[in-house]
Amino acid sequence: MSRPLLKQYANFRPADFERVPVWLCVHGLDEEEPWYEDTDELTYRPWDGSPPFPRPDPEGPMTVVRCDFTLADGVRLPGFCAPPVVGSDASEQISYTQPQMFLPGGTVTGFWRGLPATPDDKRRVYAALGKDPSAVFPIRYGSGAAVVTPPFELRIDGFSWFGSDYRTIVVER
Repeated sequence: MSRPLLKQYANFRPADFERVPVWLCVHGLDEEEPWYEDTDELTYRPWDGSPPFPRPDPEGPMTVVRCDFTLADGVRLPGFCAPPVVGSDASEQISYTQPQMFLPGGTVTGFWRGLPATPDDKRRVYAALGKDPSAVFPIRYGSGAAVVTPPFELRIDGFSWFGSDYRTIVVER
């Protein structure tokens, strides 16, 4: 394979998913490629198959797909997430899919965090959206049949992280 377009996870923008709706993590996938040494575990390349992408099994490569996000007030925004594994309820949790929504202006925000969301984090998101929490949450997000098969739709109830027991998910708006 010649060197594909490579993107770092943190550098994704809406245009990347308009152009290519499915991206694969190259880490552990393209080890034989001459350009692999220039990558890390956050480097992604376009999926080179024909749509729709078959939702992965637990052994498949890490993948992110274009998603549509619908805020509680009906406003739609683009973003991306890891598609849930078919037949795995655990993979439908926000800690697995890690949805990333593009705010107006193209900056991205995630709703799964390793630590509690700070008041500044929340204020930044609500200010960028020009909305209060009741107009934002719950958020529906997913990918349709043109992107993945089977399609999926999930829900975000607020900014989320693991509680002190590392099992309970804390949700805060």
